[in-house]
Amino acid sequence: MPASPVVKPRRDGSATKRKLLDAACCVFAEKGFRDATVGEICRRAGANPALISYHFGDKASLYEAVWRHCVRRARQYYPVDGGVDPGAPVEERLRAHIETFVRCMADSGELSHLHRLNLMESTSPNAFMSDVIKELRQPHTTYLWDLLREMLGPQATDRDIALCETTVVGQCRMARAGGGTRNPDLTKPLSPEDTATLAEHIADFTLAGIAALRARIDRRRRTPAARRKTRAKAATETQRITR
Repeated sequence: MPASPVVKPRRDGSATKRKLLDAACCVFAEKGFRDATVGEICRRAGANPALISYHFGDKASLYEAVWRHCVRRARQYYPVDGGVDPGAPVEERLRAHIETFVRCMADSGELSHLHRLNLMESTSPNAFMSDVIKELRQPHTTYLWDLLREMLGPQATDRDIALCETTVVGQCRMARAGGGTRNPDLTKPLSPEDTATLAEHIADFTLAGIAALRARIDRRRRTPAARRKTRAKAATETQRITR
């Protein structure tokens, strides 16, 4: 079998790589990883198929590069902190996080590729992408968990926080489903006004829910068993001091 032709780097290599990446974003978003072909990607990019191997290695590596590119752009447009100072009150930081999350989900422009990739991975996941996607989502998860832990207090369990995170994320993702309208027209993106209204509603709803959960956590701490434990601890401390 004749050896594969050696593809030498060219001065316009970075431009070609970007064309391949842009074309791959479109094709993977339209067809998913399994049905997308290297030939189709190269045809749209106007590039030699051998350049996929040169710049990315293989189809799976190109798919990962597409994910990283899309997430990088999302964070550029919609930073996880919403641009709010880290010293701002926690309620303000949570509102900003929710607003930027909703705006990102409602973005029907360049980020529509990322939304399609997310949907396809949710319905037909590729095992080799599991750790990569978890890594890419980690900054968002960590930031939200830190906010929720601060608001729920030190007595909150990881399960308390996980349930809150699921609720917040689920509400924000409604921006991709017509913003919670009863009969959404999924072919039309949310208007800026509707996006702002939805973000404000989610923030209000979330803050009220967190306040209620914080009160429940405080009550949980004051159960009879917890009170007995507190009294026993206090008695032990009193004995230690009076000895």
